[in-house]
Amino acid sequence: MVTKTKKRTAQIVPKKSTKKHAAIVKKVPPTTLITGGTGFLGAHLVRQLVESGARDIRVMATSIPEWLTGLGVDTLEGSVTNDEDVARACEGVTEIYHLAGKVSREKDESREMYKLHVEGTRLSLGRNRFKLPHSLCLQAGFGCFL
Repeated sequence: MVTKTKKRTAQIVPKKSTKKHAAIVKKVPPTTLITGGTGFLGAHLVRQLVESGARDIRVMATSIPEWLTGLGVDTLEGSVTNDEDVARACEGVTEIYHLAGKVSREKDESREMYKLHVEGTRLSLGRNRFKLPHSLCLQAGFGCFL
């Protein structure tokens, strides 16, 4: 697992009062989480974001291939169906591309598909435990809803 240290920046914002004051507030750069970043959609998105100069990208996948570590993104090996993995992945996140999933037409895999797609989405969106991100892209079935 490769972990980057977060850059902290400061921003001067007006203090709310009748007197003229200013306060220094720590401004944490936005972090983008991509679940399923090694799958078909996720791999294309990760590469596109890196090529466009995006920073502070975190990818969560069940296994981390070499090509991903070579891109310089923060990687986290885990599952969207594991509460602890999701908690670590969502720390400090302001954008989520939830692309984790599996494609299958096999009837005997329906329970696994439900757990991954439905329960994994519930955990990724926080189950009221995490602050919702500013931005969310959810891939469900064959579409992406913004």
